Order: sequence, then structure tokens, then C-alpha cells
Amino acid sequence: MKSFIASRGREERIKGSYVLIIENREDRSIEVGKLGVIHFRRGFYAYTGSAMGGIEARLDRHLRPEKRMFWHIDYILAEMNIVGLIFSETKNSKDRYECAIARRLASSFEPIESFGSSDCCCRSHLFYSTRYEDLHAESLIAFIDPHSDSNSMIRALASSGIGMVSFFE
Repeated sequence: MKSFIASRGREERIKGSYVLIIENREDRSIEVGKLGVIHFRRGFYAYTGSAMGGIEARLDRHLRPEKRMFWHIDYILAEMNIVGLIFSETKNSKDRYECAIARRLASSFEPIESFGSSDCCCRSHLFYSTRYEDLHAESLIAFIDPHSDSNSMIRALASSGIGMVSFFE
């Protein structure tokens, strides 16, 4: 991942919105902070978030196995694997597209109630599907809609046996 999202100085950090595609290989129940115990079915989940402090730092945190549990997503990433990533740079730090992306995903996939949305009015920022392909394709489409008037480049990555690799740039 470091080779794709090049390390930059503090003033050059890439800010933006992202979707993590997460694989859950077995049914399990996880205690998710103040949300309590949530049952997660085997399958795939899309989590949408923002990284206004820099996408590289946020992704490094999500990928780090040892971390303080702070966000809802931290609790499930301790048990599940990131298998895909879609992100787009935001030129204006006021442009936070994760809620528009969440609304789009909510129209096609089952939301996990209140997950990741305690600081907004969205129903959820985490969505379930049995099929990776459906979740990935709809996540890409969700990214295109809010960015249609911008010059932002949308990037998609997927997991391989050797780590995260680029689909296109």
C-alpha cells in the first residue's frame, strides 16, 4: 500500500472519502463499543468513512493489528479482513462524501443499524452483502455519483496474496 499511496509531507496529505470492503469468513458476534453485541453473518461488508487528516494515515491505522479501540470499525477489523478499498481525494476539506455514499449503499444492501454513524444522521456506514462483486461494484458507482462534478480521481484496490494492489489509477 505504501508504494501506491506515496508518503507525503504533512501539507501534501491526501484527504478524502473511502470505502473498505471487509470479509467475514464465519458467523460471529462482536461487542462493538457502546452499540453492544452485534451479530455478523458470513459474507462481505462495506464501510464508508472519511480521512480529512490524510488517507494514508487512516488506512495505516485500519490495517494495524494493535490499536486502541476508538471507532466502531476498530472492533470488527480485529476479527475480519480488509479485502478491498475504494477512495477518492477531496480538494476541499468541507466536502465529505461518506454520507452520500452511505445513502447510496443503503438503497441496495442491508445496513448494520447505527454502525459508524454516531456523528451524522445516516442510518449506518456499514452494509452487508453475501457477494463481494456486488458490494464492490455498487461502492464504485456510489463514489462516482457524489464526485461527478469534481476532478477527483477514484482509486480502487483489492487484496491479493501479496497485499493490496491497484485495479486502476
